[in-house]
Amino acid sequence: MIFKLKIFMQNRFILFFIFFFNKNQSIELKGAPFVCTTCNGVGHLKSECPELIVPNMIDLPDINEDWIKILSLLCNQITG
Repeated sequence: MIFKLKIFMQNRFILFFIFFFNKNQSIELKGAPFVCTTCNGVGHLKSECPELIVPNMIDLPDINEDWIKILSLLCNQITG
């Protein structure tokens, strides 16, 4: 059996903590969870963030002459 003794001084009192570990028992220590810096979600990093996933591109049809006229009129109306 392995033990550790920790001594802390708090408010003029000495606190003793003794931890006993049995060699046959496995101790599972978990670190802090991953936190994404983009969405603050837990369990993934920025490189795997679902909010940053870009959808697949689709091919658009060619623009015909009518669309060019409509877009030109619209741009002229906006810019004056």
